[in-house]
Parts: sequence; C-alpha cells; structure tokens
Amino acid sequence: MNSMRQQLRDTGVSVADLNVYSFHFDDNRFDWKPVSPRLRLYGVLAQVFANAGWEGDGTIEYMDLPPFCANDKQNGNGWWFRVYHVKQNNDGTSFLASIRKLGKSSLLEAA
Repeated sequence: MNSMRQQLRDTGVSVADLNVYSFHFDDNRFDWKPVSPRLRLYGVLAQVFANAGWEGDGTIEYMDLPPFCANDKQNGNGWWFRVYHVKQNNDGTSFLASIRKLGKSSLLEAA
C-alpha cells in the first residue's frame, strides 16, 4: 500500500481503480480539503464522478480516513487512505471515490 503522499502524486490511477458511492445530505460536517485542478488526478476524479452522475458543479475535495473505515483485507496494515468527494450544487448529492472499498460503519453512515 502506498503512503498518502504517494497516492496523491500517483498519476497512474485510472477510473477502473476507484470505488464510487453517492449519498444525500452531506452538510459539510467533514473537514474536506480541495484537490488542485492542476493535478492529473483531478481529471481522473472528474471523469469517474461524471460516470456516476455528477453534473460537473461543486468542488472536488479529499479527506484522509483511518484504516478501520475500509471494508477490505488491508484493514490491519495501519495505512490511512484518501477518499475524494464532490457535492453537486443543484440537488445536494455527494459522490465519493476511493481506491479502497468503504465499510458500512464509515463515512457513509456518518452522513
């Protein structure tokens, strides 16, 4: 598993590598940080969110989550991982993308 810094710099991430989730009512209760549009990763994220139904408005952001929020066999490796987010302005739908699958007791239930 790559470190968080390596994940962000990694330009080899493809749309097929990301798990995408959508939900309503994220009232910006979380500490999201903006993703720079200058990064190649921004274009990949925009594409994967558009494929999931995002209409292109809102700011693509990220947050780092602890390993217990993932729903995969790497839970015990101690690596935090990055989740990307965009909230659609017109109907409040939020989209999440992550290389790791999210667990049921993670961010999805907190919203």
